[in-house]
Amino acid sequence: NAIMGMTACLLDTDLTSMQRDFVNIVYTSSDQLLSLLNDILDYSKIEAGKLDLEKESFELRGCVEGALDILARKATGKGLELIFDRDNDVPESFIGDSGRLRQILVNL
Repeated sequence: NAIMGMTACLLDTDLTSMQRDFVNIVYTSSDQLLSLLNDILDYSKIEAGKLDLEKESFELRGCVEGALDILARKATGKGLELIFDRDNDVPESFIGDSGRLRQILVNL
């Protein structure tokens, strides 16, 4: 968290384009590491039967686009394009745990 906070502050300063790219890489990498640690902690909670799921209304588009934002840099580096295409029969709003859904999508 401290690494992400400091790099976010650094991104608000005057940086050359190369420096900005490097700081963005540090920020993204630390975010991915934090996500990995959270996944490990969640797995431990699942094993112990103590994982609580949220039950709140959320928009599918926002949830999926959040996952795509996390994966965009890696996909672009591999020459891939990520597209969200929802069938019209799929509702836009759901009740559930949007954070867990985003976590599942990122881990696919």
